[in-house]
Parts: sequence; structure tokens; C-alpha cells
Amino acid sequence: MKITRKDVAKYAGVSEQTVSYVLNNSRKFSDDVVNRVNKAIKDLNYQPDMIAKSMSQKQTKSVAVFIRDMENPIFPAIIHGFQKKAFEKGYSVYIADVEGCKDIDFLVTSLISRRIDGVYISMFADKDFVRIVKRFADNGIKVVVGNEESSLDGVPSVTVDFADGMRQIISYLKENGHRKIVYLSGIDVEQKNDTRYHAFCSEYKAAFGEEPTVIENHAPFATTVESGKYMAEKLFSITDDFTAIVTTNDLMAYGVIDALKQKGKSVPDDVSVIGIDDIMFSQYINPPLTTLGYNNEEFGAKTFKVLMKSMSGKDVESTKEYCHIVERSTVKKLQ
Repeated sequence: MKITRKDVAKYAGVSEQTVSYVLNNSRKFSDDVVNRVNKAIKDLNYQPDMIAKSMSQKQTKSVAVFIRDMENPIFPAIIHGFQKKAFEKGYSVYIADVEGCKDIDFLVTSLISRRIDGVYISMFADKDFVRIVKRFADNGIKVVVGNEESSLDGVPSVTVDFADGMRQIISYLKENGHRKIVYLSGIDVEQKNDTRYHAFCSEYKAAFGEEPTVIENHAPFATTVESGKYMAEKLFSITDDFTAIVTTNDLMAYGVIDALKQKGKSVPDDVSVIGIDDIMFSQYINPPLTTLGYNNEEFGAKTFKVLMKSMSGKDVESTKEYCHIVERSTVKKLQ
């Protein structure tokens, strides 16, 4: 037999309205009343009707994370921070990884039909990105863009300050005697939102007075171990006149290190390598990777905070997370 709110009220010796107030935490009661209601809920194993509640409050207390490529270890860390904050505020979280999905619109429609209150979208340089953001926003769902800057009015973003990060990378390599520095861009260089590529070029030119060497990826522009290896081999076929390589992320750096080893090159004795993201495995590879890092879980937590503020109807400004060099063993100081 299904337990109802009326049953809980009778068991606790209070009115049904009091049970509602206690469940919603919308009115203060004595500790005795609150304890009796909570005990009744537990003893009777009462499960509130969340659909009915969402209809009355015009919110479902549910949000979604809409990403591409869950296999990238940075996303579980970010999502963990996002979920932790969401759970603290009583929100459930849907996770939608669109990698390999042949019908992205089906996923979007599915989440819209569930009346989610908000969504965090991270689909860097994806051709469907703007259209998907607009579909959610046009259906009254608050959107926050993560890991890339939003160009849409009313849609805030939480990004990493890669412009300053690239300044740090160029400065760090220059201080260690490097000037022949190559950037491997896993993202399409025509993408204006990829601040890493544009910042690398401008910072390199400012530091050395000339244009840098950049190796570009090809569609679909993955930033994986395999793409790092592919672009390193592409670099080797063009020139060997470099002392350091910077990659779009840590996964690509792993591929570069593997390609260098297969070519008989030692890291960092022959070539220095720097990644970006500081994912958890980077401290354990051989040699441990020097990288540009930031607190991945805090980034996820901040993203939820921005989304929740937007869902509450407040104006929200885009924000950036600070990053820093995590010095390990893949950069050699040149004489």
C-alpha cells in the first residue's frame, strides 16, 4: 500500500500542511514537531511525489551536465565537484555524454521533457554547440557554459584563464632557456573560443619577436593521447629544430612523450614537454608531467554555484578560474 502525506500527518499527530512545510523547509516549527514528522517519514518509509512537488513549485530540483568525451579524466573530476555542490542543495544531476551519439537532438529533447531547471554544457569547439545552448535557453532552461567562453547574451560561462596560463608557460620556458617552442593544437585554430592557441601565439611573439611554429590537428579535432602522438609525428616530419613542445591538454602530452620515446628522444633531456589541465594521472606517468593546472573539482563546484545563481533569477556574470604551473620532471633547464 502506498503511504500518503495524510498517513504521515496522522502518524506524527500533525496536519498535512505541517508535513508539507517540514518537507519543504518553508516554515519554522519546534524541534519536537520536526522530529515527529521526520520519524513518521522514516518509520512509514514515505516517498514524496517529486513530480507533483515540481509542478506546484515550478521547478524539478534537477540539473544536467551535457558534455562530449567522458573518457577525458578531467571531466569526472569537474563533474564530481559539480555534483557535490548540487547534492548539498538538494538537486539531482543527469549526466549526458554525447560522444558517439548519432542523434544529439534526441538527448536535448529528452532533458527538456524532464523539465530540468538548468544545464552545464561543455562541448568545446563542437559544431552543434551554439544550437544546443539556444535550444535549452529557448525552453526556459538556465544554461552555464563551462571550459569555453560564451558569446550568447544571458548565458554566462565559467572558464579557465588560459590567456594568463600561456603567459606563464612562455615565461617559464624562456626562464629555462627555451625559445624554440612548438604548440600542438588539438582544437581547430579557426575557433575563436580556443584562447590557448591565440594566447600562445601572441605571448610567443611578444617574448621572441617572431611567429611561433604551430602544428594543427584535423577534424574531428580530438584532444586524445592518439592525437598528441599523431601531431608529434607530423612535427617530426617537418622539423627537428625545437627544444620544447606545449600541448592543448595533458592527454596529448602523453602521446607526445610516447612518440618522442619511439623516435629515440629522451624527455626532458632532448625535448621538454608541457601539458595543460593537471589531470590526476600526470603525476604518475614516466617522467611525471609538468603542466598548467587548476583545481578541477573547485572548477566544477564554481560552475554549479553560477548555474544556481542563474536559476534563482539573478543576473550572473561570466567568471574565470586561475591556473598555475605545476612543475614536475618534463622540462629541462638549458645552459
